[in-house]
Amino acid sequence: MKLAHRLLSLVLALAMTATLLPASPVLAAETSSVAAAESASVGTVTGFGTLETQEIALAEKIDLDTLLSSMPSTLPVYLDDSDEVTEIPVTWYCLGDYETSNDYYFQFSPSWDTDAYPLLDGLDVELDAPYIAVYLVGVTAMASSGSTTVTGNSNETTIFTYLTGTMGLNTAAACGIMANMYAESSFKPTASCTDSNGKTSYGLCQWNGSRYTKLKSWCNSNGYNYKTVTGQLNFLAYELSTSSYNDILKYLQSVSNSASGAYNAGYYFCYHFEQPANKTTQSKTRGNLAKNTYWPVYSALVSSSSSSSSSNSSSSASAPVLSDYTTPGTSMTYGTLFTLKGTITASSTITSVTAGVYNSSGKAVTSASATPNSTTFNVYELDEDVLFSQVPVGSYTYVIEATVDGTTYTVLDYSFKVTARKISSATVSSIDARYTYTGSSIKPTPKVKYNGTTLTKGTDYTLSYSSNKSVGTATITIKGTGNYTGSVKKTFKIVPKKVSNLKVKSSSSKKITVTWTALKSVRGYQIQYSTSSDFSNAKTVTVVGTSNKKKVISGLKSGKTYYVRIRSYSKVSGTNYYSFYSSKVKIKVK
Repeated sequence: MKLAHRLLSLVLALAMTATLLPASPVLAAETSSVAAAESASVGTVTGFGTLETQEIALAEKIDLDTLLSSMPSTLPVYLDDSDEVTEIPVTWYCLGDYETSNDYYFQFSPSWDTDAYPLLDGLDVELDAPYIAVYLVGVTAMASSGSTTVTGNSNETTIFTYLTGTMGLNTAAACGIMANMYAESSFKPTASCTDSNGKTSYGLCQWNGSRYTKLKSWCNSNGYNYKTVTGQLNFLAYELSTSSYNDILKYLQSVSNSASGAYNAGYYFCYHFEQPANKTTQSKTRGNLAKNTYWPVYSALVSSSSSSSSSNSSSSASAPVLSDYTTPGTSMTYGTLFTLKGTITASSTITSVTAGVYNSSGKAVTSASATPNSTTFNVYELDEDVLFSQVPVGSYTYVIEATVDGTTYTVLDYSFKVTARKISSATVSSIDARYTYTGSSIKPTPKVKYNGTTLTKGTDYTLSYSSNKSVGTATITIKGTGNYTGSVKKTFKIVPKKVSNLKVKSSSSKKITVTWTALKSVRGYQIQYSTSSDFSNAKTVTVVGTSNKKKVISGLKSGKTYYVRIRSYSKVSGTNYYSFYSSKVKIKVK
């Protein structure tokens, strides 16, 4: 374990000092062009690119305006699911109170003109957008009296070892607690501050009030120095075992050992144990710190250390390894196809493999299994049955498990989100052309096609109509909900009722008599007659007047067969709207 400690200390020392600034720094400004961003096409933000400035480490807290001036003026985003990155102008805001807070960690998230660049439904700026993490590596605590200098993170590996070893928590849970400890004390057990009410907070978790008193008395009673990391960690374990905080311990013991588990642990520990001011916002920042800073380092180093220390063990020699695999990205749009790739190898026979997508309750949304009975397995073999494109909007984990020598190993645990698919005019392909108006409703109900699929009322979209005319035009609105977002309006025609009871007689040479049932509220009728059944050479006779129901047509050819049909029409604002034609009637002229 000493080797693991040295690795952890080295990696974290490099990570935390790489961006260390002097006490009075002159911070470099981002050189991206705001003008270029403002000239970009306006659209919906459907994803984010990589932000070059992601961390700022300060030797001393500096003026907020100076800090903000060092941050990028633009943010790389993807608009309308484009593959090209667009820089949009942004400003930055702190999730919390940078200027007066005693914390040692702050998250600055981007803010932009959401009228020009609306955010896709399902995305959360504070959770999904790139943010800038500001660490106070060596800083004088902001106390009204009795200030104590806080420096260094040399206790970090000791804390991690205690949480995972003595307390038996998994790496994710440990990362969640450590994110809170860094924010509260920068891992310094003697960190303290006194607020404006004279209330002192002390130690790794900044215990205050009766809890600070309890820390000192419990450590004294149990042979610990309350000013030390060891004393405070043992007191923390004691606190979590009591009835007041045992539910927190149970929750930490239940989180998945994954990036999402680290976020959940950081959020929950902050919200229920630390309970700082603005705890909902602070819980987000500490969840992000656990997921995006501590989890990548500790999960990788623990895995590396475990592999190294057990390389001579016959039991661990059979543990499977996943290589050359792909992941769906942190966010994918509903309906997107994802191909399963990767190779699982083990020194012993792999008897079972399961790949699937699981919701926050651990229920499989889509999954498939195989029994390779081989030392290798190509995950692509499960691709046809694990359908990422059918996973609804929400948060999930993509998990692959392999069983070797009777032990099941998780070889992949990847967190991602499915966001709503945007409806646009381009993707709503058609609306059936015309509909009749009867009474106060449109009949039949219009059918809308979205990418070739006919939509009906349902959970993923709603259809609504607006028209104050019996004949004319109406607007249909397709509004996305659930797996779809956005709305599209399309206009279609409302036409008069179809003419019924069409009859045709040839009573004399070269003439036919056409009769029908008259309709109310129409302007007139159009009769078509043709020697072709498809009316390709048709002639049209117009009959003006609502009450007319008979027309004699002459000048036809004796002995010739004709086809006849009729339709009604109405006129609105100078435009004629025609009904559907009646069924055709076949007649031989005398």
